[in-house]
Amino acid sequence: MADYRNSKGQAISLIEKRSSGGEGTVWRTNRSGCLAKIYHSPTNEATEKLKAMIANPPDNPTKSQNHISIAWPTDLVYSKNKCVGFLMPEIPDSQQLLFVYNAKYRQNKSPKFNWYCLHITALNLASAMEAIHQKGYVVGDMKTQNILVTALGLVSIIDTDSFQVKVSQTGKVYRCSVGSEGFNPPELIGKDLRNLTQTRFHDRFRLGIIIYYLLFGSHPFQGKWKGTGDPPGQDESVSQNLWPYSQSGEMQLSRIGMPLDILHPELKRLFLKCFNDGYQSPSSRPSPGEWFDALTSAIKHLKSCSQVTNHIYSGTFGRCYWCERANTLGVDIFPPVANPIKPFQHKLSPKKTQAPTPKLINWIWLGLVIFFCLQLLGR
Repeated sequence: MADYRNSKGQAISLIEKRSSGGEGTVWRTNRSGCLAKIYHSPTNEATEKLKAMIANPPDNPTKSQNHISIAWPTDLVYSKNKCVGFLMPEIPDSQQLLFVYNAKYRQNKSPKFNWYCLHITALNLASAMEAIHQKGYVVGDMKTQNILVTALGLVSIIDTDSFQVKVSQTGKVYRCSVGSEGFNPPELIGKDLRNLTQTRFHDRFRLGIIIYYLLFGSHPFQGKWKGTGDPPGQDESVSQNLWPYSQSGEMQLSRIGMPLDILHPELKRLFLKCFNDGYQSPSSRPSPGEWFDALTSAIKHLKSCSQVTNHIYSGTFGRCYWCERANTLGVDIFPPVANPIKPFQHKLSPKKTQAPTPKLINWIWLGLVIFFCLQLLGR
């Protein structure tokens, strides 16, 4: 095996292959808690992009919880004086998001992961996305496979070297050239992403999709087709805004679909804003901070069912939707478990906020002080 070293010349040993994709292979290394991604075909552009990322990492909103929310590159890996990859933190005791939002996988992998935990996961994801956007980065290829989650609902966004990166000093943009079906917003479908500079508004659509997956277990742009002809594919549905709450009425909730009304009203409002208002005006889509605030309010209104303690429902809905659904369909997606997780047992991630700006009154006082000082000097 090749001789690998970090930027300080220290030896890096590749111990165990973790995964392999089109761009490279991820390895566990001899350095505790550290993975290495080795590219199949390293390029100078990839090296320069990694250098820019390492020099300007986003904040970690779950640092106080000793958790890494964003698996950011931490150092370069060299072989024969050429950069061939990078080091990044390993996220232990975590699994793909699929295993908690999908009911069948959840019952096998995480049976205690109830609707409260899914709200917590969504909130932590919004917090991480806000930190990413505040540094000017765009995730681009955002999908459930690139998000890991722990038993406590803490999330980690991985595959960060595919992000769109803009270097503030030079204006150089390293684009995200790939996207995933069902996650790209309507205005990007059919476009060549290699020649397109994306914005945070594109990410906001993707964030809405993933939060919907978490709270409802399925993609929002699917349901019972009531239009003419064959049912559209996922990207076609997205491009034409065909979902159960669009004005066209061609896509309706399926028998197993869950209505938006079971949510806290603020969450329902944001989904409508994201997919309906955002269809015509991408800048109308809710920001990660708006999702964070709405999820915080929603979590405060969650209640435990008196009949099935693993059933957590919104107090704003007024009754346990999961009992009603189980009685109607004969299937309980949050079946009883021993010692279920109850609301308010998690520590919420902090919301990253901008520094406060001076209020207008402060500027008025400053102007008056300067005016009187000039009057005195002129005497």
